[in-house]
Amino acid sequence: MKNRTMNSQSHHRRGSMLTELIVAAGLLATTMGLVATCAMAGQRLQRMQREHSLAVDELSNQLERFIALPINEVDSSLQQLEPSDWITARLPETELTAQRHSDELGDRIELQLQWKRVGNPPPLVAVAWLNADEQTIAQRP
Repeated sequence: MKNRTMNSQSHHRRGSMLTELIVAAGLLATTMGLVATCAMAGQRLQRMQREHSLAVDELSNQLERFIALPINEVDSSLQQLEPSDWITARLPETELTAQRHSDELGDRIELQLQWKRVGNPPPLVAVAWLNADEQTIAQRP
């Protein structure tokens, strides 16, 4: 009788172990799927951030180049504006456009950089003033 009780407990325990094993395998598979999804999203975010940083550097470099030019050469340089080979090699389908505006604050250049990204967000924009009048800036609110 004692032997029979042990066999029924052992048999019952084997069924529990199988159920625990199936549940543990399911939890492990779910966890691995979540970790893989998070890792992929993290890599995508890191790539997007790197691309954005490269674009900001390109706009900054282009604006510095325009600011250093004499005023009479700015318009001709704007017409010849192209993204650098360095940024073209790193960002897909890069397009750099520029506009020159004149208003009460002075002459300014607005550069826009667009490249192929997920969701097609608006272009990155940077603005620099060419010959801002110091009195006008001091009066600005």
